[in-house]
Amino acid sequence: MLNKTDILDVFHNSLIKSGYNNVEHENSRIEQFELFKIDGLHELKLHIIAKNITKSGWIDKPLIRRVQIGPIQSTQLPVSTLNESAFILGVIKIIDKYIFTVWSVYENFSHNTNRSCYVKIPNLFKAYIDGYYKCEDSSQMIWISDESNLNKLIFDYLTFNKTTLEK
Repeated sequence: MLNKTDILDVFHNSLIKSGYNNVEHENSRIEQFELFKIDGLHELKLHIIAKNITKSGWIDKPLIRRVQIGPIQSTQLPVSTLNESAFILGVIKIIDKYIFTVWSVYENFSHNTNRSCYVKIPNLFKAYIDGYYKCEDSSQMIWISDESNLNKLIFDYLTFNKTTLEK
């Protein structure tokens, strides 16, 4: 399992591997979040909660993994646009690749206690094999990619969240 610094380094390096340049990491103004600024064709600001993907804690459900987060202050979250958004990022190493799963923070802030975000192992392996996979898992849309396809994951996530805010 990676410590927080290692998770952030792996994410930073994978952004570069996915084709992003000029990636900077700093503390976010939002409690629990880290901020990644990306300068390129257009500027991106990604506020992330970064966690290891771990076992779900359920003995009878061995194919489910999770990240666990604490309460989030929704009033601190940015309005999700194509240039700025926030998400929950889970990281797991499968064989020789880091696999990233993203959950919408906008669907996971209405709680006062710890909250778990789930992903099934077969979905992680689909992203391992194909490089990128999005699906509904445990009643939530999730985005999963390997280190080389974060650009697809981020684009789809930003597009999805911008669209849902405009409904």
